[in-house]
Amino acid sequence: MDCYDSCRVEYKDGACKPSYDKITNGKLCAKFAFMNQEEKLEDMHLLVTLEKMAQKLKEPNKKILYYKGSGNLGVMQNITKRFFETIKATIATGSLCENAGTEGINLGRDFSVNPTIKELEQSEVVLVWGRNLTETSKHIYRLIEDKIFITIDPMKTNIASKSEVYLQIPPKGDYLLAKIMQNALDGKDIDEKSLDVLNITAKQFNEMINLLKTKKVSVLLGVGAQKYKEGASIFHEMDKVFDKLGLFDGKNTGVWYLGDSKYAFEDKINITATNTCTYPDVKFDDYDIVFIQGANPVVSAPNTGEIIKSLKKTFVIFMGTAKNDTSKYADIIIPAKTYLQKKDVKLSYGHDEINICEV
Repeated sequence: MDCYDSCRVEYKDGACKPSYDKITNGKLCAKFAFMNQEEKLEDMHLLVTLEKMAQKLKEPNKKILYYKGSGNLGVMQNITKRFFETIKATIATGSLCENAGTEGINLGRDFSVNPTIKELEQSEVVLVWGRNLTETSKHIYRLIEDKIFITIDPMKTNIASKSEVYLQIPPKGDYLLAKIMQNALDGKDIDEKSLDVLNITAKQFNEMINLLKTKKVSVLLGVGAQKYKEGASIFHEMDKVFDKLGLFDGKNTGVWYLGDSKYAFEDKINITATNTCTYPDVKFDDYDIVFIQGANPVVSAPNTGEIIKSLKKTFVIFMGTAKNDTSKYADIIIPAKTYLQKKDVKLSYGHDEINICEV
């Protein structure tokens, strides 16, 4: 599944059972149960369907788009991208999710790579900034639920109610807060009017700074704080705070975001595309044929109405494990193999463990 934790299951006696690896530790979440209850796509005449697709792709002078989602972060998913590169298709690149924040991180430390889970477990205080931790990382939360939490978020999430300090800043207040935090860590006086703008009391702010300065800190960043036009600049300022806290002493020892799951992994399957377009700029009806794999742009891409209109004006091939809002507009549907049907390598952007999927 496309989640931070990348939990693991063992298939025994015809049933999925939780693994006792470090992350899963014998428990599975409701999201996994929901996924297993989904009606999986099947095609009793798959060879005929594949031949129909092949004939369509062979039609001369057709503009073809390959549009892939994260799916379950299995390495083998990129085999399809290699195929579309060989037929000179346009390949959608970039992200509709975390790239603004990643760009801000790259400005200061070149790449977004997470520390080890061991570093997280050894912390005393966990700063959760723009991340709905108990929903997006249920397994990781279980490993650290005894920590002191500080939450910064415009929305009062579940983790906010479990936090020693909760700063309910206004939307886009992250940049100003990061600036003020830098000044405080440098020992400068803080203008309380700035705190008023952020709906923060001096008592709340000082309590947070005291915890950050006196305890071993880990930071869990979410995509929430970068979902603005200025997202990269916001994350760059936030990273300066973490630098002043000493969390980058030669390497990243205390800040987690959507890390580069392929960092230090020799991926011999992925390719650098020749013809590209970016996800936010995709207009499906600019192409004669659109191949969508492991994605649901009708839900995940902006401007749903226009997305649906453009899908109706082109020929859509959908590849996935289950029906979704996008597959309704497909002319051809290809059932993808589930995690129980293929051998694969499963990476994660939430931690550094690599899982091997056996058939």
